[in-house]
Formats: sequence, structure tokens, C-alpha cells
Amino acid sequence: MNCTNVNLEYKSANKALTTELDRYKEEVKDLKERQNVENSFSGSNEQYAEIERLKQTLSEQVQEKDSLMKTVSDLKNDLKMEENRNIDREIALEKKIKQLDNIIFKRELKDIFNNFNQYLVDELADVQNVFYQMEQAVEQHRLESKTFEVKMNQVLSENERLLAQAIDHR
Repeated sequence: MNCTNVNLEYKSANKALTTELDRYKEEVKDLKERQNVENSFSGSNEQYAEIERLKQTLSEQVQEKDSLMKTVSDLKNDLKMEENRNIDREIALEKKIKQLDNIIFKRELKDIFNNFNQYLVDELADVQNVFYQMEQAVEQHRLESKTFEVKMNQVLSENERLLAQAIDHR
């Protein structure tokens, strides 16, 4: 064998051993880390108990948060439903207000019409009264005219009689 081959074999063996040594060092490092972790837990049951208690507290708080989130969600839904009901009530009230306004307007219009109607009735009564007074005055005038005519005829008859008598006496 020559030196070059031997050197190559040594280099190859050296490389394989170096790789194996690196792998071994990595395993030792991992084992030491595990041992440190185990030692830190096994060395202190109080710390382990504290961690477990914190885990339990965290779990309870997560459950409480979830419960509160559900409650908030339910309350939001309830609020939305109540808002919708309130909107429906408001619309219904507005319709009732419009109906009441219409009723009030109709009553006011009816009152105005009744007042106007009463005014017309009163005016008609006044006009009828005036016509009645006019009829009375016309009737009175007719009677007076008739009486005047009768008296006039009497005066004329008397004048004719006196004239005839005066002519006869002459």
C-alpha cells in the first residue's frame, strides 16, 4: 500500500469518526438539557405544583372568557332583537299618531262644518224673519192701500153726490 492510499483511508476514517463524534456531542447536549429540565422539575415539586395551578387558572380563565364572550354575543343578539322590536313599536306608534291626527282633524273639520252650518241656519232664520217682516209690511201696505182706496171711493162718491146735489140746487 502506498502512502497516498493510507492517507486517504485515514482521512476517510477521520471524517467518519469526526461525524460520529459530532453526533455523539449533540446527543450528550440533548441529554444534558433533558436532565437539566428533569432536575429543575424533580428538584422542585413546588414549582411543578405552581405550574399546574397556573395551568388550571389559565384554563378556568379561558373558560370564563369563552363564557363571557358567549354572554356578550347573546346580549348583542338580544339588543338587536330589542332594537328591532322598538323600531316596530315606533312605526306602530307613528301609524296610531297619524290615525289620531286624522281623527282630530276630522273632528275639528266636523266642528267647523257644524259651526258653519249653524251660522247658515241662523242666517237663514234671519232672512226668513226679514221676509216675514216684509210680507207683513206688504200685507199691511195692501190693507192700508185697500182702506185708502175704500176711503177714496167714499170721498169720490161723496164728492159726486155733493156735486150732483150742487148741480140739482142750482
